Amino acid sequence: MVVNKVFLKPAKEIVEPSQRKTLFRTLCKVQGKCCQMIIDSGSTDNLVSIEVVEELTLKTMKHPTPYKVSWLQNGHQLLVNEQCKVEFQVGK
Repeated sequence: MVVNKVFLKPAKEIVEPSQRKTLFRTLCKVQGKCCQMIIDSGSTDNLVSIEVVEELTLKTMKHPTPYKVSWLQNGHQLLVNEQCKVEFQVGK
């Protein structure tokens, strides 16, 4: 039996690009109305606020697998149990 020692250290330290987790703010149009949009490059969820859904009377449907999102700064959690499709335009 031969035993090899293996050290679990990456050959190169992985450095994330400085812009990997940045926020990008812009305006977009949804149903012809101007809305503010934030793109978070570090996020894994696509979310739209309840206010936008209500103001634009967007059609919602039950989410097949509800989940919670939380904001680290203030510790609030929100249950996401509905979803909707939003077509938006950025630029002309």
